[in-house]
Amino acid sequence: MRRAAVVAALARVAEGGPGPGFGPGGSGCGARLLLPPGRARPSDHTGWGEAVAATARALLSGGLVAVPTDTVYGVACLAQDTGAVQSIYRLKGRDGGKPLAICLGDVENIHRYCQVNVPHELLQDLLPGPVTLVLKRSEELNKDLNPFTSEFQDLWPHLSLIIDGGPIGDVQSPECRLGSTVVDLSVPGKFSIIRPGCALTSTVEILRQKYGLIPGSS
Repeated sequence: MRRAAVVAALARVAEGGPGPGFGPGGSGCGARLLLPPGRARPSDHTGWGEAVAATARALLSGGLVAVPTDTVYGVACLAQDTGAVQSIYRLKGRDGGKPLAICLGDVENIHRYCQVNVPHELLQDLLPGPVTLVLKRSEELNKDLNPFTSEFQDLWPHLSLIIDGGPIGDVQSPECRLGSTVVDLSVPGKFSIIRPGCALTSTVEILRQKYGLIPGSS
């Protein structure tokens, strides 16, 4: 399966226990899959291929998967699967008004699910990486979406799969636990920092110095 074929909704792992009635398939975690040591690129280790294939199978069956991201672990599902999205909200006890991020296989696919009003080069400068962009949604995005594995073992029984990539980032640095920098780019010519995260300085430098965007109201 091509990476671009899977659009995943992602919720950062937060403190707190799960609520009742979790995710599809019942009460037991299907599997825990350890990634190769060193967190090498997928092309360098066959173990990554196994992880990607197992993740795709679980997502396509409506499951929830714990995955490592650029910053922290998160719980993912297919963004276009309404039942799976609802399972994430139930699992996390998450307020329906708090949006989920979506992950795409390629930067080019952002135009399919979002209304983009910034240069494509800007997107490529920030992504992939520890940055989450806020843009206006397109009509194609699921309308029911948004109308640390060991760090959340209490959620394990309710997941279809756990992709264990080991510690993420510099475990000696508190900054690596801040999650992604969230930037609102929905207003032409302006940006607003919603969450500083771990890449604030470099992100603001790119937006202001390279693209001349000015800060808007946060």
